[in-house]
Amino acid sequence: MAQLDHDGVLSRLPGELLRDADLTGSRELLWPADTALQVIDWVAGQQLGIVVVEAYGPRGQARGQFLGEWQTTAWAEDEPWSAFVRRAAGEAAAAVRSADSGGERFFLALATADDVPQV
Repeated sequence: MAQLDHDGVLSRLPGELLRDADLTGSRELLWPADTALQVIDWVAGQQLGIVVVEAYGPRGQARGQFLGEWQTTAWAEDEPWSAFVRRAAGEAAAAVRSADSGGERFFLALATADDVPQV
């Protein structure tokens, strides 16, 4: 599992998506919901799976306050990687939409097929 720069992804990310990101002290990128949804689509197009979505404040709290985490359902043994990528993108987008009440920022943890065990 990796941050956004898995496999050099950061160098390929379109500039308009990168510009909307906030960089944390731990070097993670956080996006507002609308941009996070665009990043999810772009990442899936790169054939990377999104395995974790984290939501951060504000919600009347200090910026960067951890609000919650969603994990993608495990990669099934008989599921092709491309199907997992599509499913994971859908689950990640649903997590962003469900958590977005205005002002939250979202971190996406990415993985390649080599990173994710099949179950």
